[in-house]
Amino acid sequence: MSQKKYVSLNRLSTFLDNLYDKFASVTHKHVLNDITDYKVDSELSPTSTNPVQNKIIDAEFDAVSEAMNALEAAVDEKQDKLIGTEDQFVSFNTEGKAIAIEKPYAATIRVW
Repeated sequence: MSQKKYVSLNRLSTFLDNLYDKFASVTHKHVLNDITDYKVDSELSPTSTNPVQNKIIDAEFDAVSEAMNALEAAVDEKQDKLIGTEDQFVSFNTEGKAIAIEKPYAATIRVW
């Protein structure tokens, strides 16, 4: 059985302080515009590993939200048009409109 190892809060705090001091003392001599090999995508891609602009992600969320709202409205509209009583099923007539039908109580099974 493996033994769990713990780090004391003091040791962790000391480690993080030392790490911060090490990197805080490094002075950078470049600005963001000096970095030329950093690419940010301007569209979503199933294969890219580059980061994507926030506005692109936001636009995709908006598009998905609009599509879901439209779908919900279409379903609600169809549901509102259904008129029937409890224990009825929904079927469709020859025009493709939803209609209420009585539920079947028996079925005939043909064996070929």
